[in-house]
Amino acid sequence: VRTVDKAESTVNDLNKVAEAVHANSAASTRLTRVYRLTDAETGATLKYGITSAEKMTSRYSKGYLEGKVMKEITSGTRREMLDLERHLVTLGGGPLNREPWSAYARWFLRG
Repeated sequence: VRTVDKAESTVNDLNKVAEAVHANSAASTRLTRVYRLTDAETGATLKYGITSAEKMTSRYSKGYLEGKVMKEITSGTRREMLDLERHLVTLGGGPLNREPWSAYARWFLRG
């Protein structure tokens, strides 16, 4: 009985730690999606990004998304999606990817 109680206590402690991790942390266990934001007219990539929001489009206002298409590429753990997003942004990205490792920023925003 003590072993079962101890195991249940350990599981409860681990659950509390998992819940305490911020959703934006790479250690978050929440499902995270990588998305591509494109220009609705031209299809040009504007940005790659990630979100843990249940409804992906809630990441932006309706006004901001006007004239844009937001499409999920894939989903997984926060850490996996952070790595994939960085890879995509490093290879290309778009004008709305302002990260210093963005290929777009390196080539077109040099000043």
